[in-house]
Amino acid sequence: MDNLSITVGNRYKSSTRIDSELIDSKLFIDDFIMHGTAVNVLETISRDFEGSEQRAFTLTGPYGSGKSTIALFLSLLLSQDKTEKEYADRLLKKEEAAQSAFANRFSTKEGWRTVKHVCALESPAHALLLSLSNAFNKELKKDEFISLSDSECLQKIREMLNQKMRDCDGILILLDEMGKALDFCSSENKDLYIFQQLADIAQQSKNKIILIGFLHQSFTEYAKNKDAKLQEDWAKVQGRYRDIGYSPSIDESLFLLGDAITKSTEEIETNLTIEHADLVKVVNDAFSSKTRSVDDLNNALPLDPLVSLLLGPISRRRFSQNERSLFGFLASHEQYAFREFLTSYYSMENLSTELYTIDNLWNYLHHNLYHVIVTSNDSKAWLESCDAIDRATKKGTSLHASIAKVVGLLTLFGFSQHLHASKTFLIDYFSCKKINRKQVSNAIDDLAKWTVIIF
Repeated sequence: MDNLSITVGNRYKSSTRIDSELIDSKLFIDDFIMHGTAVNVLETISRDFEGSEQRAFTLTGPYGSGKSTIALFLSLLLSQDKTEKEYADRLLKKEEAAQSAFANRFSTKEGWRTVKHVCALESPAHALLLSLSNAFNKELKKDEFISLSDSECLQKIREMLNQKMRDCDGILILLDEMGKALDFCSSENKDLYIFQQLADIAQQSKNKIILIGFLHQSFTEYAKNKDAKLQEDWAKVQGRYRDIGYSPSIDESLFLLGDAITKSTEEIETNLTIEHADLVKVVNDAFSSKTRSVDDLNNALPLDPLVSLLLGPISRRRFSQNERSLFGFLASHEQYAFREFLTSYYSMENLSTELYTIDNLWNYLHHNLYHVIVTSNDSKAWLESCDAIDRATKKGTSLHASIAKVVGLLTLFGFSQHLHASKTFLIDYFSCKKINRKQVSNAIDDLAKWTVIIF
């Protein structure tokens, strides 16, 4: 990858772990992108903290959407390190409404102590007690710790969180990968008593406590194979937590994509922009409600602008939570993935303007994720699209197949976002790829006659 003219930024190649030591908080803050979804999270938590007794929250969103990153940024805004806090404050000041409200609601003086806990397939009561003990520099004897019951662990947690705090304004508890703890409870047929109690402790404590868990799906989804009574009990426990959705919009995803893709020279950037100006305009005009400007689509080149629009919705799908994310796709070494494409077309010696097209994206999904998608909620629509594209390939030309793939992917992943493939758009889109408009129109008519596509 070092010898490529276009690369993916290093900070986008791996997911954030909240328990990792933050070696350079200044660099982290400089790289942090304050989009609307992130502002909404900070606004909601600070508003509830000031105006209600709500102290327990869950942040629910797809894998790799940035939940852990916003958690770390929140910890820096409340940090006991004044230099860190002031530097984070400066970024928030760019969002004037959020900055003034956040500062007033928390009125931080000494800073908050942050407890960073990553859940695993183990007893959540014992694991959290251990993390709290480490955060508060309390020594736990191993033999005594192992022998504790869940109730005894909770009692010690309660005592620890209720002790008088002299060196901090409050305690921020971050439960990353909370779903793994819920999976453990589900597999062991345990109730969620500990999470109910944690929410109650946070709410009832004389100390200021904020508890935030990070999930890929709702509580009840983790118990969907259990009986109705258990699902009902789990839903009641989730009611103790204010759930905040964390799923960046299409335009936010576009901005992130553009920020992740780095061109080594202005010449490459200029060449791509000029070569694909008509295509970018066609896609931007057709889906203007989903884009902020052509700049975001240009910044994401050499991703075909239609691919750029679809990557956000694809990354939010349930099947994508199996270690798939917007940036996992960009950095993946899998066959037909973006890195393989860059290696083929964007070496330093090759001044290409080739695009990673819808055909590339279809091949990537079909080759690497077929077995996962067929077991997801998208199974029926996926299999229908596969069948339609197979018929288009056998009956027609490569153009017929490409049109079918565009319609198939827009239907599968763009329908809920109001991304629709009209005949006019398809003709404009493919004509920008130097294909005769009449030829495109005839191919569309063929596909309609073969019932491969329906308008």
